[in-house]
Amino acid sequence: MTAAGPHRPVSAVVSGTTLRFVSLVMAIIGTGTFAFSVVYTRLPGNAGLSMMTYARCNELRRPGQLGLTLDPAAIEAAERDSLRASRCLEAMELAQTAWIMAGLALLLAVAFGLYLAAPWWTRRRAGLVPITADGFPRLHAALNELVTDSGLRRPPRFVLAPHAAVRGGLAFGRAGRYWVRVNAGLVPLRVTDPAAFRAVVLHELAHLRNRDVDIAYATMALWRAFVAVALLPMAVAIVQPRILTDPLSAPWVNPDYPRDLLNTGSRTVLFVLIVYLVRNSVLRTRELLADARAAEHGAADGLRAVMAAAAARRTSPSWLRRFGVHPAVAARLRAIDHPLTTLRPGFAEMFGAGMTTMLAAGSLTLVGGLGLPHDGTPAGRYIAWLLAPVVVGVLAMAAWRAEALSPRASVLPAALGFSLGCLLGDLASVLNLGGMWGVFGGPVGRGRMALAGSVEVGNLSLTAGLVGATAFTIGIVLVAAACAAGARAWPPGGYGRWAWLAGAAATVTPFAVWFGIWLELRPAPFLIGRFYHLTAADFTTLGERLWQGPGFALFSAVYPPLQLFAARPLVVPAFVVACLYPLAALLPRRVAVRPADAGAEPVNGPPAPEPGPPGRRGVRSAVLTGLAGAGAFVVLTLVLRAVLHQAAYDAPGIVSYHSYAQLALAIAVQAVVGGVLAARQRRGLMLGQVAALTCAAAVIVGEQGASVLGRCVPPLRLREGTCNAGIDLAYADFLLDAVVVQGVLGALAVGVLVLLLKRAAAVFPGLVPARPRVRSAILTATTAVLVAVGVAAGSTLTAMTDTPAAVAVPAPTRSGAAVARVLTQAEVQRVADAARPVLPRHWRTLPESTSSGTAVLDDPEHCTALVDEEYLTGRDGPEPVVAHGRWTDGDKITTSSIKVTVRSYPQPVPSAMFTAAENAQQACRRFTYTTGEGMQLHYTVSAVSPPALGDQAWRVDLAMTAESSGMSFQGALVIVLIRIGHTLVQVTYDAFSEPVDEELLRKVLDSAAGAVP
Repeated sequence: MTAAGPHRPVSAVVSGTTLRFVSLVMAIIGTGTFAFSVVYTRLPGNAGLSMMTYARCNELRRPGQLGLTLDPAAIEAAERDSLRASRCLEAMELAQTAWIMAGLALLLAVAFGLYLAAPWWTRRRAGLVPITADGFPRLHAALNELVTDSGLRRPPRFVLAPHAAVRGGLAFGRAGRYWVRVNAGLVPLRVTDPAAFRAVVLHELAHLRNRDVDIAYATMALWRAFVAVALLPMAVAIVQPRILTDPLSAPWVNPDYPRDLLNTGSRTVLFVLIVYLVRNSVLRTRELLADARAAEHGAADGLRAVMAAAAARRTSPSWLRRFGVHPAVAARLRAIDHPLTTLRPGFAEMFGAGMTTMLAAGSLTLVGGLGLPHDGTPAGRYIAWLLAPVVVGVLAMAAWRAEALSPRASVLPAALGFSLGCLLGDLASVLNLGGMWGVFGGPVGRGRMALAGSVEVGNLSLTAGLVGATAFTIGIVLVAAACAAGARAWPPGGYGRWAWLAGAAATVTPFAVWFGIWLELRPAPFLIGRFYHLTAADFTTLGERLWQGPGFALFSAVYPPLQLFAARPLVVPAFVVACLYPLAALLPRRVAVRPADAGAEPVNGPPAPEPGPPGRRGVRSAVLTGLAGAGAFVVLTLVLRAVLHQAAYDAPGIVSYHSYAQLALAIAVQAVVGGVLAARQRRGLMLGQVAALTCAAAVIVGEQGASVLGRCVPPLRLREGTCNAGIDLAYADFLLDAVVVQGVLGALAVGVLVLLLKRAAAVFPGLVPARPRVRSAILTATTAVLVAVGVAAGSTLTAMTDTPAAVAVPAPTRSGAAVARVLTQAEVQRVADAARPVLPRHWRTLPESTSSGTAVLDDPEHCTALVDEEYLTGRDGPEPVVAHGRWTDGDKITTSSIKVTVRSYPQPVPSAMFTAAENAQQACRRFTYTTGEGMQLHYTVSAVSPPALGDQAWRVDLAMTAESSGMSFQGALVIVLIRIGHTLVQVTYDAFSEPVDEELLRKVLDSAAGAVP
């Protein structure tokens, strides 16, 4: 029995054949680029020229090579030298790009020629005879009747294959000219078995109705052109690299031949296998869709009989037919009995699309890096804009097909399959030839990460890969959810191909920006770990003492790619457009007047607006819910102010803490609003975005009002100040960017979680009450618990990132006075090394600095004594015994280092040294230090109470700010001196883009002071 038609027109969504054809094109682009690059390196002289050019140009990077140091001057010098090296390579890389592009153009030209010649070759080879009304009147009439039944607007040309005894047919042709071949063995069935005749002809006409004839012949043309133009030359070049210079030589005499053969050959086998399997899936899927289309037109019984006869003749194994050109009989029967199942976006289908997309991304990034202007701009930014329409189009197609299948169909498996395919395709892409392993890092990062417990295998950080893969998967799932919200918004009948295309276009811009950021960061996943707490460092490194109240680590935790995403200028307006796009489905539409029912008076007059769909009431509810959420935000903000006024009035950094807490509160309110609407409304994802946007706009207004009240109402003030009713537009703009992007994403994520819980609850209906309000409350509460668990895990991850746990080693303590003598070299070194056991495990020895160049101080009169540490010099007598200990936490984008210097003198250390240090600190409050590379470092000096250690102690803190290449950097430098008898212990703590760990600093001071004999 044929299943009922879909509740929405199937023709309005992209078929699986089209999706697979796009995947095939992506796979051929990726594999073709790899093939032509391999052949290029085998051309005479190219390999040697490339090696010499790369060696010569890479020398330009060495004078200012960045390595993993985080000195801003070194960063700027490395960027400058990298740009010089890139321009040095430009001529050679442009030549390679031209070769690859010429090869791809030749491949496409050959494919296009084969596509155009296919109809002519099919007619000529089979000796086809036209079926006309004069030559075959009854057959011609029967075929035209079936054309009318199939719904084709333009009938094809029918031709007879007089020598074909098989009971079948074939639809072929090219755009604008189509034929249907009727085999001679099929013609008698018109009389003996009309159902089978009808089924076969309707199946071939269904190919025309599905518009897949062009796709099928383009698929075969691409495959044949790929084999002839790309695969065969590449295979020869791999097996015999000297085919053009010394074809008779034995290639295996080269010691590198086995390794190159294994590396390049394995990739070739993998890429060709992917292309072959995708090609077969295109041809296999079109047959299933043609069966489903023919079954909808009454050919189900005949198709079953034809399938049964075909099954009796087949002898090949069933597992082989799964990957062949023709689908298995069971799959065809399922498509005949349940046509709508062909709409389901399958996990395997989306997995293949994701893998081929990233194969193309890798090849296009390679070509872009070689051929685009060598101005330092990463090629991934351009490639992201090129691939984003494809990725969003694929996800939108999956969402709309799922909605056309059933309102309960989920797009989540398809999104997860696409994400997994992308990640594995990224690992296998052509970019990984040089040891770059996509999201799993590579030698450039030394496989290291600032996350405690990072699992590493050789140079690969699996923990880093997990973080990067999770970030990518979350992004893909959220894009799919946004597309699903748009698909669900459109009512049955108000839906066409333009609708999903418009939805994809509205979502492309924000995804392209995010995808570009991810492509730039994913080769260096070690950047991710310590980035989580950078916002907490912003104020501390500037010298402000933060009041770290309850939840501060959580409030200040950030994910910098998301911050970069929100800071791009196009993101916020594009985000608003993407969120509001589904509302276009609720606009009034004018429809033509239909004839009145029988017996009723006909209705005359102009067309009337169609009654609004029920969703408009939901939009009104979403707006009111968003306003209610904003009102709750204002109330909670005022309550927070009142509590902070009582608990920490005028505490250092209280305003910063309040800002972090306020932003977190706004995002949490938006997330709750999205979850409530997802639990209560059918179009909950769409309405949740509308409510989140409404809440964001109202939050900005409410926050400004709450700030005015906080400044003017004494019980709400956070610190001393005057009543000021002004509007802080800069902060409002910052808050708007944050709440629009992060708040809407939070609402969408919580909405997805609520929908998943609803589906889980549907499996066990007895566990959830039937009353809607109670059910919504339970779903919202469950979601809140899960989000709280995730947040707690994130907070724990942040703490792990901030200071990974180390083995507890008790610091030595001093009992009694220090020995009244100069220490030996071994004793001094033991004191300097005493800090090592208390440092976390991932800290390592820091090599001696090799920085060169002449630095310039802007205020030498007042600051030379402090900067050059003149208070430590000028003593008469023998030189002290000196030892050093230097350690760093990894030399990453955020880094800390500790240096312990121990000096032991023949005479007791005088207190005058500390007086000189104090005078130097008081004379110099701020200064600018210009490095030899021209980098300006701005320092602010502040006095801090010294620790109660030794005979006397002194401490000074210096907060540093700098800018390089448009980026802002902050740092902190702490210098502590401890006098213990004849010994002077100096501890220098240098933190870059992260706060000083006071607890760790105190442990180091205690261990060093306690180790003095």
